[in-house]
Amino acid sequence: MTEPTTARTPVRVGTIVWGTLLLALAALSATITLVDPIDYSPLFFMWVVVGFGALLVIGGIAGAIAKSVGQRRANDTASTID
Repeated sequence: MTEPTTARTPVRVGTIVWGTLLLALAALSATITLVDPIDYSPLFFMWVVVGFGALLVIGGIAGAIAKSVGQRRANDTASTID
């Protein structure tokens, strides 16, 4: 009996990049709308960019962990069926 194979879909980098750019633009627009930008130095905006970068890294790590756990569960399920 042939086991079904799952095709891996490639990561869509363009979608991730454009989503990140739009998210940054929305955050910048909200910041400028809600807060007077003169009160904040360029250092503040640098830390905002660093914060968004950290969120992206944390999201990537969480996604990798979730994918690893999902594959491990799938392998455990497949081994118990055999």
